[in-house]
Amino acid sequence: MYDRANQLTRLICLRFGNLTHVLTTPFARLAKERTTRAWPRASRWYTDCMRAAAILVLLLGAVWFAITNVAVVTVNVFLWRIDTSLALLIGVVFVSGFFLGLLWLTPGFLRHRSHAHRGETALSAMTKERDELTEKSDVLTDQVHQLAPLSENKSEGRSL
Repeated sequence: MYDRANQLTRLICLRFGNLTHVLTTPFARLAKERTTRAWPRASRWYTDCMRAAAILVLLLGAVWFAITNVAVVTVNVFLWRIDTSLALLIGVVFVSGFFLGLLWLTPGFLRHRSHAHRGETALSAMTKERDELTEKSDVLTDQVHQLAPLSENKSEGRSL
C-alpha cells in the first residue's frame, strides 16, 4: 500500500515538473531512513506534490463544471435584463458572496486583532515587571546570604 502510494506520488510529481526533487531525493528512501536532515525536505516535497495534485483536480472540476453548464439563463435585476451562461452566473454569485463574507467579517477581525495587541502589550509590561522583581529578589537574596555569616558569628559570640 505504502509503495503504491509512493509510486503514484512520484508519477504525479514527474508530470508536474518536480523532476529534480524526485531524482535527487527519492521519497521512499527518505521515508524509510527518517534522517533528521533529509526528512523535512522530503515532507515538503510531498506537500508540494499533494498541493499540485489538489490544484489539478480543482481545475479539472472547474472546467468540467463550465462545460456541462453552458445553458443561457436570463437574470432580471430591477430594470436590467442580463443573458449569461449558467456557469458564469454561478461563478459570479459565488465570488461575490465570498467577498461580501470577507467584508462582513473584517470589522470583527480587526476588533479582535486590536484586542489581542492590547493583551500582548499588557503581557510584555507584566513580563518586564516580573523580570525587574526577579532581579530585585536576586539582589536581596545575595544581601541576605552576605549578612548570614555575620549573624552566625554574632550568635556564636553571645553563646561564649
